[in-house]
Amino acid sequence: MKKGWLILIMFSLLVGCSTNIQTTGATKDDINISFVSKDIKTNKNTDSTIYVFNIKIENKSDKEISVVKYYLNHLDENGEVVDYVYRSYYAANEPLMPGKSITDEVGYQLYGIGVVKEVEIVIDQVLTAEEEPVMHLPEPGDTLAMAYADERLNNLSTQTVKHAEVGIDQMGVDRIADFDTEKEIEEFIEAFNKITIGEEGDEFVTDNYNWIAIEFKDGSVFRMSMNLYNLEIYKNQQEHIYTLNNLKDLWTMAEERAVLKDN
Repeated sequence: MKKGWLILIMFSLLVGCSTNIQTTGATKDDINISFVSKDIKTNKNTDSTIYVFNIKIENKSDKEISVVKYYLNHLDENGEVVDYVYRSYYAANEPLMPGKSITDEVGYQLYGIGVVKEVEIVIDQVLTAEEEPVMHLPEPGDTLAMAYADERLNNLSTQTVKHAEVGIDQMGVDRIADFDTEKEIEEFIEAFNKITIGEEGDEFVTDNYNWIAIEFKDGSVFRMSMNLYNLEIYKNQQEHIYTLNNLKDLWTMAEERAVLKDN
């Protein structure tokens, strides 16, 4: 379970009280979505409710499914929708095969919507693997070009790159390392090309938001976000943290030339 949802659960245990709310699943295009478990607590002090669900998505069709989008509608005592949460499940690395199921962990907090009697699922869209190719998560050993599926990174040279920079934003202090001359860009590219994807982890360090940016001569820009020295990448609307192999050479150069950012 994601750290943010664990925080929500801990918060609800401290200040919340249990709420008896009915939950209703849905079926569309032979995709069945149902509630496996729920933890719903209200906090009268903040007029808010914390919802934590384990939701089962089951493929009862004969097709490979890559995307399922659905609403979590919150209904009042009259059956009227007072608020909703929109969810998108994207299959990672392989589609949801016929006869198989996955559990979607959902956690969120809603404020000031009054008394909710029911949370119902309404399926909005189902896409097969033919309609929407499955997105692949990075794997250990992948280059950054492979991780981002960005062909521009396969052809880095002084002929294609206009400027590169490494941003070091640690504990509120912003520094920038610029690579502008032909020699500097060559050194940057050599070090950048050594970097590969390591293992996925869940360690997140606050106030350490670094980045690497490459400006190309055609005007386009590539930018990757980092949490301390790890890659922070969003795939399938979820955050993933990966260690980076062979980052030392580039980071040493960046630290040597980094200057305080002008605010």
